[in-house]
Amino acid sequence: GGHAPTALAIVLDNSLSMKWSQAGEEGFDRAKEATRRLFSSFREGDRGAVIPTTRPGSGPWRLKAEREVLIRDLESIKIAGGTADFSLALKQAYALLREPAGQKEIWLITDMGLTGWDGFSLSQLEQYDPLIPLKILKVGEPSRLPNATLKEIKFESQGVGVGMPIHLQAQLVNFTD
Repeated sequence: GGHAPTALAIVLDNSLSMKWSQAGEEGFDRAKEATRRLFSSFREGDRGAVIPTTRPGSGPWRLKAEREVLIRDLESIKIAGGTADFSLALKQAYALLREPAGQKEIWLITDMGLTGWDGFSLSQLEQYDPLIPLKILKVGEPSRLPNATLKEIKFESQGVGVGMPIHLQAQLVNFTD
């Protein structure tokens, strides 16, 4: 047969963990390049959307057929502070794919950093369709990347004043060996 139009939802990890750099290239740049390639493979009738994992509720997200518009949407996504919300981003993706299409796919492009996954649960998705393939593209080197976070910052000083020193206590957590 012919080509059945595809509806493609790309969930793009834009959390701080994607800021890592290897050989002068940021993980987020690699993820964006992978997204561009997926959009460049579009054929007539295909539609897509890109949903960030940090602040995914800032939509509204909708499927679009124009590559140029999708690339512009992609370029507007920046690294964001805060933790990735994989549950909400995937929930948005499944909601988008309720629209009729010959084929449906969700691509999750991430470094698989632990932060963000610790709060993930399928029950948070509200809807899950086992007939829609979820493909995970891990960006990064095969070796384990550093996976650490700044968990907490506390003021140790009693007050803040101009010219007065401020003492902070920071708690770092390392999720790797």
